[in-house]
Amino acid sequence: MTDAISELAEIFDGEGAFIFVHRQGGLCPLFKVVTAKDIKDFNCPHARRHVNGVLLAMEHMCSNDGELARIVQTLANDCDITTVYAESVLLGEDLASQARSLWEAVSHKERSFGVEEKI
Repeated sequence: MTDAISELAEIFDGEGAFIFVHRQGGLCPLFKVVTAKDIKDFNCPHARRHVNGVLLAMEHMCSNDGELARIVQTLANDCDITTVYAESVLLGEDLASQARSLWEAVSHKERSFGVEEKI
């Protein structure tokens, strides 16, 4: 499945971006946005990493608030998701930002709840 990223970059002719999710235990996941053009033109190292599949995030899907929320929640919380293709770089950056914010908000709430319980 390592060719999936390179193939998607080719199929979409270098348009869009990939979001690579690096999860590190309980720490906030790192969301790295790389343009499909860079992957297509330079065969970035991300394109050679093993992936279980690529979640597609297309503009028309994300225009629906419910679908957008589902994609952001999946990106933030699903440990099986390591790679997302976004139809545009702007969409990729927005999804990564929203997923990071959601993860931080939930994490903060859980930490606050734990502190309140001890009091």
